[in-house]
Amino acid sequence: MLTHENEKNPKKAPFKSTPLGLFRTPAMRRLTISLSMSWFSSSFSFFAIAMDIQRFGFSLHLIQVIFGSAEIPLRILSTIIAAYVGRRFAVSLFLIFSGVLILCSLAIPSDLIVLQLSVTVVAKGFLGSSMLCAYLYTAELFPTELRQTGMGFTNMMMRLGAVVAPLVMITKAYAPLIPLVVFGIAPILCGLPILWLPETLNSHLLDTVEEVEARGQNSTSKKKKELEFGTKL
Repeated sequence: MLTHENEKNPKKAPFKSTPLGLFRTPAMRRLTISLSMSWFSSSFSFFAIAMDIQRFGFSLHLIQVIFGSAEIPLRILSTIIAAYVGRRFAVSLFLIFSGVLILCSLAIPSDLIVLQLSVTVVAKGFLGSSMLCAYLYTAELFPTELRQTGMGFTNMMMRLGAVVAPLVMITKAYAPLIPLVVFGIAPILCGLPILWLPETLNSHLLDTVEEVEARGQNSTSKKKKELEFGTKL
C-alpha cells in the first residue's frame, strides 16, 4: 500500500545508459569531448608512426624490436607518474611531448637517420604511454551509470583515429611534410584540454551524472573564489 510520503516521493526510475547520456549535461559533454579528442589523437599519431617505419631504411624486424624495447621503460614511467603525480598530468604530458617530438623530427637533417629514429621511438613510446594512462583516467572520470558507455565511446574514437591515419598518410605523395605536421599538431591540441578536467588521483569514484555535475560546479565556484580573493589582495 502506498503511503502519503511515498506518493510525494515516488521511486526514481532506473537510469538508462545510452550514448546520448554522455552529451546530455555540460560536465558530461566536457568530459566526453576532451577524452574523445585524447583517445583519437593518441591512436591517430601512434598508428601513423607504426605504418611509416620503412622510411628509416633499416630492417623492419630490427625496427620493431627497437620500438617495442623502448616502450617498456616508458610504460613503467607512465605508471609511476599516474600513481604519484596524477592521471590528468600524465595523459596531457605524454600527448603534448609526443607531438613536440614529432614536429622536432622535421628539423632533423635526413642524413642523421639514427637521431630521427631515436626521436620517433620516444614519440611513439609517449603516445603508447598516454593511451595506457587514459584507460585508467577515463574509467575514473565517468560515473558508474555511464562508465561502460563512456569507455566504449572513447575506445571507438581511438579506433577511428587508427582508421583516419592511413588517409592522412596518402597526402605524403603530394607534400612529404604534411603528414608529420598533422600527426605532430594533433596530440598537442588534444592534450591541452585534458588539463582542465578534474584530477582523479586519491578521489572517490562517482556513481551518478548528478555527482559529476556537482563536481563541475564546485570546481567552478572554487576558481571564482580564488579569483575574487586574488583581486581583493
